[in-house]
Amino acid sequence: MQVRRERGLATLADPRRHPSILAATLRSGLLAPRDVAGLVRWAATALSAPRRVIRQAAAGRDLPVHEAWDRAGLTGPLRTAVLEPFLSGVIADGSFETSDAFVRLLIRMFALGRPGLPERGIQALPEQLAAYARTLGAEIAVQRRVTALRETAAGVEVAVAGADPVSADAVIVAVGPEAASGLAPIPVPRTRGLQTWWFATDAAPSASGMIAVDGTRAGPVVNTAVMSHAVPSYAPKGMHLVQATCLLPPATHRGSFDSPTEAQVRRHASQIWGTDATDWRLLRRDDIPHALPAQSVPLRTVTRARLSERVYIAGDHRDTASIQGALVSGDRVARALIAGAPS
Repeated sequence: MQVRRERGLATLADPRRHPSILAATLRSGLLAPRDVAGLVRWAATALSAPRRVIRQAAAGRDLPVHEAWDRAGLTGPLRTAVLEPFLSGVIADGSFETSDAFVRLLIRMFALGRPGLPERGIQALPEQLAAYARTLGAEIAVQRRVTALRETAAGVEVAVAGADPVSADAVIVAVGPEAASGLAPIPVPRTRGLQTWWFATDAAPSASGMIAVDGTRAGPVVNTAVMSHAVPSYAPKGMHLVQATCLLPPATHRGSFDSPTEAQVRRHASQIWGTDATDWRLLRRDDIPHALPAQSVPLRTVTRARLSERVYIAGDHRDTASIQGALVSGDRVARALIAGAPS
């Protein structure tokens, strides 16, 4: 990770993966002994005994992550210039009211996993799942909007906009949190939003593929990266793809968002990278108001899969707010459906 400081960009890297950057990491000025000790106190249990963290949260022993950092003595630049700007973009929460248990489990994933991106984009993930499902005989219909479910003595009738209803023995509701309550009898899950700006440039702002954050917190961008350095296929030869992500505030009563302007994003990206972003070509802006379910205190990692005799529900809003949470939830619901018993 690269961190914008008052005197330039500092670099922090895992010495297990980037031993050549160890000296730069130690010189960054971001690893005060008190902070490092606080980080160890805070994260140790999640690294060594993650199930204990989950059990404690289920028992109500959880608190907002900002309070947990205070209790651990994690109050210096490692928190304010690294953890807070980085994690705000991961959990889509700049207030850090998110469950401490959830954030510690996330840190465990980052520490033990290996970050990466699909060569053909994230769309490759559902395409791979769909291709495998078709080999097992599944029929997949896209661009169809389900408007309602009605249980009958024979099964479930699925109403489809502009088409005939579909009958099924059982149904799994696997949609985003903003749509789930319209099809299933569950409360509307609270969500958090993100906004990503995509730019093309023929001169990369950095030779690094690392994510960059602003340790000075001088603008709306929570993280930025030269994506084509990490995955060269994301840009044609001679060009570079740069992303800049901001938090997206909740919608107003008029349905609009009080989001950053393009000028603000360009100015802040310039400050972070130490270069001029005014000539970058804007490709698109993605506003995702329901990017993640809010992970409130206390953390609940599992909710029931079966809502009625024939209706099941899956999604990251039923597990943990992540792609992994969505996959785990889907696996759990599929097993419950096959077994024919509630999970």
